[in-house]
Amino acid sequence: MNALEQKIFALAKENGGFLSYSDYINVCLYDQDFGYYKRNKIRVGDDGDFYTSVSLKQNLFGKLIKASAKYILQQYGRNITTYKFLEIGAEPQKTMIENAQAIRIGQPINLSDKIVIVSNELLDARPFERFKFQNGSWKKCIISFGENFAQHNEILVEPQKCELEILEKYFPRAKVENFRLDVSFDALKLFEDICSQSWTGLLIFADYFRFSQELELLPNGTARTYFKHTQNNDLFSNVGSTDITFSPCSDMFEDIAKKHNMQVSTLTQEQFIVKFASEEAEKIVSNPNINDLQKRELCQLISPVHMGSCFRILSAVK
Repeated sequence: MNALEQKIFALAKENGGFLSYSDYINVCLYDQDFGYYKRNKIRVGDDGDFYTSVSLKQNLFGKLIKASAKYILQQYGRNITTYKFLEIGAEPQKTMIENAQAIRIGQPINLSDKIVIVSNELLDARPFERFKFQNGSWKKCIISFGENFAQHNEILVEPQKCELEILEKYFPRAKVENFRLDVSFDALKLFEDICSQSWTGLLIFADYFRFSQELELLPNGTARTYFKHTQNNDLFSNVGSTDITFSPCSDMFEDIAKKHNMQVSTLTQEQFIVKFASEEAEKIVSNPNINDLQKRELCQLISPVHMGSCFRILSAVK
């Protein structure tokens, strides 16, 4: 066992040999000493484990998000120059938008005044629970450990009432034998905290969002790992060196925003850029140089076969 596996196994022993998936993933990703997001390693880009819209070398995504924010605020009669940009979950030593204030992973989130809140893959990096529909009802999946970390298996227990209510509300058509769902109540709590604080402005979250109806067509759930640009579904390999993620259900986050009287929508990344940053995009497209690097990067961001459809953007005005 490596050092992180030893920590996980020790934590399980303290809990009678069991861990919820959420607790397990939390240690894998956020352990202070060995967690994936706490280690001094390159996670994003050519030398990392995965690509995101902000990892592209021309930094075009941030410019398009800023242009989109300006356009959206104008539709509500607001002037973007009176707002400050704040990025939650920014990668170390950088921000999506130049000169934006950064709240790094693990730092407190205190929001006030007139702000534009942006994030990239914040919610899909939160710990999640796993559920399975079996014998006519939803069960919660728990990890049971044997004599060491490698000896683990999955057992099913009754979900909490609040968990069951969420599954019943958003996934009524997923009640199929052995259907799996991955839901992050941690991400929902984080988003609720962000929306409920005393600030005004705009929120723009880019993520692997999927609508509930889409998730109801994925019987194996969406939990997956990324290691050196290879996707896998084994959550127990290369622990501490592997990203563990899932696809958040956008309906849940939209409902939280609406509860706080926010005007909200979720679009594919392609739709969002075309709708709100068309002026900026047209400047790039009109460049006659076919080898222009920004033009190539724009194609990557909006092309359905690249990042245009796999990423979605939730925006909400407060």
